[in-house]
Amino acid sequence: MGQLEVYVVEGKNIKDTDIAGQADPYVELWFEQNKKKRTEARNNTLTPVWDTRFRFPVNPASDKILHLRLSDDDVGADEVIGKVDLDISNIYKDLYEEKWVHLPAKNQTSDGEIRLVLEYFP
Repeated sequence: MGQLEVYVVEGKNIKDTDIAGQADPYVELWFEQNKKKRTEARNNTLTPVWDTRFRFPVNPASDKILHLRLSDDDVGADEVIGKVDLDISNIYKDLYEEKWVHLPAKNQTSDGEIRLVLEYFP
């Protein structure tokens, strides 16, 4: 067992899902569905800065996929902007990785990008 720190830095080119104004994006991360971590929503922006760190206890033998979902915080039901399953198996040997994660869209373009920094502590 070890610890994985996930630093959710910022987003760019976020798809605007609001009819009036701009999206209020937030990010959810998890390995197990019932143990999600979530950033605060950033109001009325398509270039959010979250500057938020999370720690997850991880088992390198089984925790190889980090689930990420970007959503728009709405008064009614929140709207999913994009989601991706990240293969993080290399972090256990590399220990550190900084990357822009592209959120794939149905039309083969992007619904936005999220900048993450991953650091593994054995």
